[in-house]
Amino acid sequence: MNGEIFKNIRSSRIIRRVLKWLTPDTWMKRCAYAGLIMTVASLLVLDSWQGVISWLVVPAIVLLTASIFYYAWKTFSWLRNRLLWKVRNRILVSFIFVGLAPLCIASLVSLLIGWLWIGTLGTNLVARHIEETANRVDHLSLEIQLALVNTATDDNLPFARIVDEIVRDNPDLSGLSISIFEDGRPVHGTPPFDTPGPLPDWLSREGHFANVVYDSLSDAPSTLSFRAGDAIEFRGRNLYVLAYMPLGEAYRTKIWEDFGAQVSFRAGPFDFEEVTFYEPPPSEVERGRLPLCGELHVPWPAYFAVKSWNEGANNMAMLGLDLDPIHIFEATVSADMLLSGFPQLFYIVITLCMIFVCFELVSFMIGLLVSRRITTAVRGLYEGTEAIRSGRTNFRVEEKTRDQLGELSRSFNTMAQSIQVLMNEEREKERIETELSMARDVQARFIPGAPPQPGPLELAGAWIPARTVSGDYYDFIQHQNRMLDIVVGDISGKGISAALTMAGLQASLRSQALDPALEGSPDRLSRLMDRLNAYLCHSTAPERFATLFICTFHMETSRLNYCCAGHNPPLLLREGSDEVTLLERGGCPIGLFPEVEFEEGSVRVDPGDLFAVYTDGITDALNTKDEDFGEARLLQVISQNRDRPSEDILDRILASVHDFSLGAEQFDDQTAVVGRVR
Repeated sequence: MNGEIFKNIRSSRIIRRVLKWLTPDTWMKRCAYAGLIMTVASLLVLDSWQGVISWLVVPAIVLLTASIFYYAWKTFSWLRNRLLWKVRNRILVSFIFVGLAPLCIASLVSLLIGWLWIGTLGTNLVARHIEETANRVDHLSLEIQLALVNTATDDNLPFARIVDEIVRDNPDLSGLSISIFEDGRPVHGTPPFDTPGPLPDWLSREGHFANVVYDSLSDAPSTLSFRAGDAIEFRGRNLYVLAYMPLGEAYRTKIWEDFGAQVSFRAGPFDFEEVTFYEPPPSEVERGRLPLCGELHVPWPAYFAVKSWNEGANNMAMLGLDLDPIHIFEATVSADMLLSGFPQLFYIVITLCMIFVCFELVSFMIGLLVSRRITTAVRGLYEGTEAIRSGRTNFRVEEKTRDQLGELSRSFNTMAQSIQVLMNEEREKERIETELSMARDVQARFIPGAPPQPGPLELAGAWIPARTVSGDYYDFIQHQNRMLDIVVGDISGKGISAALTMAGLQASLRSQALDPALEGSPDRLSRLMDRLNAYLCHSTAPERFATLFICTFHMETSRLNYCCAGHNPPLLLREGSDEVTLLERGGCPIGLFPEVEFEEGSVRVDPGDLFAVYTDGITDALNTKDEDFGEARLLQVISQNRDRPSEDILDRILASVHDFSLGAEQFDDQTAVVGRVR
């Protein structure tokens, strides 16, 4: 069941892919579809509307041709990218073009030169053999004349015996026939011209003749033949000797046996309109007699002079050849060359060619090994990058060689190791950040969510850590609706140690501030500060200290008792006056000296009076020019917004600090508490 569902899903995907590919969403697809539509339309109206086809076919051909070229180029590019994606394939292609392409070109040029050379040799050999055969046929009349002088009498001319002896003495002249004429009349002939016809008129005018001729005899197809004739005057008798030998199958067989050349003849008038084939080309049986080396076709014809036997007109015949290179080579090498060591030279050339081929094969194998070494290194680096990208930083590339590729592999392994260390550090950092985030959540619980609004006092507080956790804090401690402690502190240092110190100090402060033994004491805040100082001196390192401001607002008397232990003095603005009072009575920071004494101050606050307690992260905030925000700007912001509610004043302070320090990194926490007497 699951297999059928999978097949259906796969089929639907294939169908969607094909439909998407066939959708005419590009200009080239639209052109292809338009060309196909025009082609189909032209085929449909072929029998009815001939005039429509003329303006449908041309644009259809143009559009289809452009589409075919475009998609052929796209297919070629796709195949090239798929086949040459691997570096190994690119190196092999480069090696083929650099190494094998010149070898192939040189081999083709050598073969072409050899082809031309063998063809020229074969053509010259056959043409020379035709010329020599014509000369031999020409000498037959002289031999007959000598035989007549030696054997003939006045009454007896033994033409038959003389001709038979001459034919018997020239067995290589296949199909040789000799006819003798006296006063223009035939007196003797041998087959196939045992009843020879009369001599043509032009021959009687020339007297001596020897050439290749073509004619039509006994209504047979025109053939090429050797003809040689000569007029003889013997004892007052006018004789004419005519020798004939056809250029037929027997002659072509002899040329093949002597030179390894399959010959075909044709003669013309060569006006390229009518060409008469006098001898057919070699048959398949004749081609089968070629040796293992095979045939070598000569693409150009060889020309030799022929004469029309009936008319006496001069013409040309073409000679077509299919050669056996081995026979041509053997026929070309003379005996002197064989005795002078030519075979040894030939074998030396063959040996050098074999050595060259072996050297090329060795070079090719070396190229393959070098390319394999390069591609193996590249493949290892590719697998390494893929492994690192997938998160397997422990993957290492195998270092096989001591070359630049091996050094690259070692560099990659060093990089992978560094990445692994960095990722481990990153994971450790993420773990620490997670713990710090949890610590921040815990620390945020120590900060009051919403400040209390006891009696006539209106409060607003803000706590902005510069890092994940903070060494600043503020707190509100209520005492049975009679008084309220306001605390703002700043622990020295940054990070988790300052946050832990702040947590311990806050816990100790709350436990000490709610001690009933101190609530009724007139110097409650100074004694409370003594206890906190002793706590920090005994529980923290000597370099660890804290600045702390504590004030107690008495709701019944509207008095504000305070103690400032090294903290930034809070600002007190009176209603209807621009005078600013600094609440600075107290002492040095707690945690430095165990025996130090702290002083407590007290002021009366009336309705409309405003006070602001802050840490140095507010006034020490820097801008891009390394200028600090300062107390003057803080006082200006408070003065300009003194008629607003406490929460609005605090927002304006924080917004002003943010705008002032925009673009500059802040290194200190920012904490502030604003209070107003209503």
